[in-house]
Amino acid sequence: MMGFGSYQTAWAWLHKIRGMMKRTGREKLVGTIEVDETYLGGPKPGKRGRGAEGKALICIALEKKKDDPKPGRVRMEVIPDTCGDTISKFVQRNVEIGATIRSDGLPSYRNLSEIGYLHDRVIEDKKKPESMMPALHLVISLAKRWIIGTMQGRISEKYLPVYLDEFVFRFNRRTSKNRGKIFYRLLDQCITSSPLPYWKIIGRIASDQPLAASA
Repeated sequence: MMGFGSYQTAWAWLHKIRGMMKRTGREKLVGTIEVDETYLGGPKPGKRGRGAEGKALICIALEKKKDDPKPGRVRMEVIPDTCGDTISKFVQRNVEIGATIRSDGLPSYRNLSEIGYLHDRVIEDKKKPESMMPALHLVISLAKRWIIGTMQGRISEKYLPVYLDEFVFRFNRRTSKNRGKIFYRLLDQCITSSPLPYWKIIGRIASDQPLAASA
């Protein structure tokens, strides 16, 4: 429809647009924030869950509105590990100081109270694991289904961060009644952001292995 002469040009334009979906200086999450990590990747032999190899590790923060069970705004990032310093930096980038961080019992979250956050540690009920932070796990499930369905599960780990930015952009505006304003906001961000040339897109990360999301 756009008259592009090659798939490479169309692909590059899609990534240019995705690269503008994460607005510089955007507002941080406030109030009560649920935080957890998950892995994206197809089924592989070996260890499952935390410590699994060959999959992308993602940290998620979800803003919970008072007296509202529905998910609020969300933030997602690919992280290298689950050590305390990594988790703390993710929280500081995305959550206002003074907010309440709700997490599971992973020791990496324990120092959050030392850097200005209130920490609410939730102990998992092994008989009812779905009862622990259900809204957050719903968002995680939706993200995985989106990558499998809409993106056919063929996203390389190299470009996963910008696909997560697209999911966050769409999810945080899912209840908007004015779809035109969303498109206008995206165009505005494209115009006011620095150029994103093709060479910079393909040089984001050295690895370019396909990542098939698990169900």
